[in-house]
Amino acid sequence: MKAERFTVISTALLFICGSLLSAFGIAFYAFDKFGVMTVEGIVRDGRLSFGYANAAALALAVCLFITITGYRKSGIRSIGIVLMSAALLLTFSVGSITVFTLGTLYWRKKRFALFAVLVLAVLAVSVVIVNYRLSIVDWFVRPISTALDRLMQYYDAARISVRQPFGIGPGRWKTEVYALQSSFYAANRMHSAPFAIAVECGIPAAFCAVLLAVQFLRKAPGGKWKIAAAMILTHSCFDITLTYVSIAALLAFCVVNCFGASYTAGSADKNITSGISKAQESESKARKRRVRPTAVVSVLLAALTVLFALSYFTAAEDSAPDYDELYLESREAFSGGNYGKARDLALEALSKAPHLPYIENWAYGFVQLLPVSDRAAYEEAIAAIQSKNGGNLFAEAAKQAKTRYLNSRQTSPQHP
Repeated sequence: MKAERFTVISTALLFICGSLLSAFGIAFYAFDKFGVMTVEGIVRDGRLSFGYANAAALALAVCLFITITGYRKSGIRSIGIVLMSAALLLTFSVGSITVFTLGTLYWRKKRFALFAVLVLAVLAVSVVIVNYRLSIVDWFVRPISTALDRLMQYYDAARISVRQPFGIGPGRWKTEVYALQSSFYAANRMHSAPFAIAVECGIPAAFCAVLLAVQFLRKAPGGKWKIAAAMILTHSCFDITLTYVSIAALLAFCVVNCFGASYTAGSADKNITSGISKAQESESKARKRRVRPTAVVSVLLAALTVLFALSYFTAAEDSAPDYDELYLESREAFSGGNYGKARDLALEALSKAPHLPYIENWAYGFVQLLPVSDRAAYEEAIAAIQSKNGGNLFAEAAKQAKTRYLNSRQTSPQHP
């Protein structure tokens, strides 16, 4: 009964937190929209974000899903569902809305599954019409551009992981992304938990992490709580959400409730199992001596921890790239009339960040200052630097998508 009470309290807690967070967010979104007041971080770029829109959206999606599938039917519940649905849509997080919809449809035995999808659909149309900051083109082109950027990230992560199978060292991707990327993308955090582990901690560590997640999804009980955990794990494969403590805590909360639900179901048969025969009891003890999933999980966690620690030894001792410092030194030398030194520093800065736009433009700017006879050699030097990480399969498609997106924003009358 204690486990059952814990599950009920957990469901109510997520309902209350999700409803209050949604009401608070919607209110401040309205304040920002009508110019009443703006609170930095709550609304960003026309999206309800609470710091990071996709993480907030995933938390709301889990709260909404648990409310729909587990909270008792009442008028307050309906109000909470509407509030959370509206707040979820105001985040404009395609990934979170998608995992919520898939999770709700998977829970097909519940009558409110179709209701939830219909509510989201109606509110989505309303938000698109009302929100003058986002044109129809934004809704389709921007996600495509974002997806291509992430594919470029994954391509680079796979390339580097093959070259350094034991990782570049925890935390190194963020500081060295502009030196490692094969084509420019602005995001300096790996938007995929498996790829992040692979590139920083090594392929064996990523294998262990994925195996842990798969084993949990295969073996864990818990119904709706397992689906909620699966929503978080799925979303983290394509975003940085699992790096947020709040999302990691929410995942742990769902996992605990999975096994709490299993304990509740098992306790109902306590009186029956207490009267088993000696033969059955002997068989039960024999089963206990077999390898349990808990033992496998413990070994995998230990292996993952060791690999994570060992990956530090594969990292170089140098600090974060100093391309900014070199860039500023180059500009200072240029201002002082020392063009040769400025050019050399620009090339050195470019070698640290081959595709960073402002450094690339600065380096190319020296072409016009060189004699015509030296320009070809200088351009070849730049090309050699920029090709050292190889090409990227998705670079051209991403560039075209960005161009279409920027052109649509410049020509759209819906943007102020």
